Amino acid sequence: MRILFLLSFISLSAGIQAQQPGAADSIYFYEQGRKELDFVQSSGTQLLSSPLSRAGKGGLNIDITTGHFRHSQEAEQRTAAQLQTEGFSATGRFKTAGYFKFTRIWEDSLAWTQKASKSYEQPYYLASAKAGPYLRQTYDMGGIVSYNLLKEKLYINGFIDYAYERSSRSIDPRLGLTRFSFIAKPELSYKWGKSIAGIGARLGYGNETQAVAYQNDNYKNGSDTYPERVNYLVQGFGNIRSASFYLGKKNRYSGVSLHYATRFSGFTLRASGTYNVDKEDNTIPIAGSSRDSLIATYQLESSRFHLQLQKHSGRYRRQLLITAGAQNGRDFNVRAAASTYTYKHTYANLQYLVFIHNHRKWNPELGMTLFYENTYKKDGISSHQQQYNSIQPGVKASIYATTGNNDRLSFTLAPSVRIPVTSELIVPNTQVSYFTRGVVYPDYQYQVSKIAEASFTVQYISYKLFKTTPAGITAQIKYNKPLNIPEPVYQASMLPANNRMNFNLGFNLYF
Repeated sequence: MRILFLLSFISLSAGIQAQQPGAADSIYFYEQGRKELDFVQSSGTQLLSSPLSRAGKGGLNIDITTGHFRHSQEAEQRTAAQLQTEGFSATGRFKTAGYFKFTRIWEDSLAWTQKASKSYEQPYYLASAKAGPYLRQTYDMGGIVSYNLLKEKLYINGFIDYAYERSSRSIDPRLGLTRFSFIAKPELSYKWGKSIAGIGARLGYGNETQAVAYQNDNYKNGSDTYPERVNYLVQGFGNIRSASFYLGKKNRYSGVSLHYATRFSGFTLRASGTYNVDKEDNTIPIAGSSRDSLIATYQLESSRFHLQLQKHSGRYRRQLLITAGAQNGRDFNVRAAASTYTYKHTYANLQYLVFIHNHRKWNPELGMTLFYENTYKKDGISSHQQQYNSIQPGVKASIYATTGNNDRLSFTLAPSVRIPVTSELIVPNTQVSYFTRGVVYPDYQYQVSKIAEASFTVQYISYKLFKTTPAGITAQIKYNKPLNIPEPVYQASMLPANNRMNFNLGFNLYF
């Protein structure tokens, strides 16, 4: 509780201190400004690199996703309501930042997963084929405190992240899940001239429990009569075993990071690199004992590089964003006394934006995006192997307007196409299981599809509601539709089809 109080205080105090007359609404209004703020609040060094002394926002967000063109472990419809606040401010030798998010999520028909909402690639989890409604509550909060040890030279930073989730399912098999994580990131920064560099560490721990219960004993014991109600322990990619009702997880987090920012010839350059190692112990109960038995460990190594380059010259504002990363995961299965599951994922994302200030009421912004990813999974016990990669080029067009009374209005259209490049799935006929037909085959069908995506966003910010504080409404709609779905070559129990839509409505106050 002390940790929760401290994090809430950091987050809220940063927002409250930012509630002074400023240009926060202008910063959040433009996409380049929002991207810059996201980068600035990612570490203590980047926070110190910003000349801004304060900015913040807080509000309510409603998000609805619906449609049958989806992965097998996604719900047909997902509704989320989120209360969030974020902000940063500078006072004397201190510069602080904080955020707080409370999210309540309703999922109508989730199948083949009983895991936490942020653990999509987690290889060890409970699951059943029966689709059912889920209710989730998540808390995410954190903050940065930076202190100037030597005047405008040496800084010490502390960054804390805390996450908590509680989830439940209302039909047999009924899930009760709790998860939390606490991560601290101490950091040391040194500033000279127009440049600053920092080095940081990452240390943390977490815990998760997945427990399943039945109200109907016929479902609990009748695997032949009600096969969809059987609860399985998934161990990798296709390796499952039945009659599992509890799974415990203990997590340990570590890592290092490097950060750099500088200004030269009208350019602002920011760059960060991280290397993280997440270790997970998976346990099940021992009959007649209060202790749990270790069944497997899983280690995920992640590296990520993020670069932001921007320049303001005349009536042009340009911004280049590059993100690239790689993940490598490997387990150790105690029963097999060997590593049986391998996971590899690489990705790269590029975005380039140009804003043209033509000193008129309407000012345009044009941009392009390109995303690439490659994923590989292999299970040594089930002999399942999958590899696929894709590219997704896109364009963006925005138009911004500011009226005489400082009201702001913008429209953004962003179409793109996800194009599969190569895909391969290997499943021996003797190894086809209930999980293969319910998860592996449907997801392969999704990955080999060419997908058209488009989003349209409207944003309006005004002083009319509150005279001293700008308030804004943002509405966005996203639409995904397959341009081609190859004929299924496998007997899948679910096939992605039709389309998928996302609606988002947000109301914010800007400090």
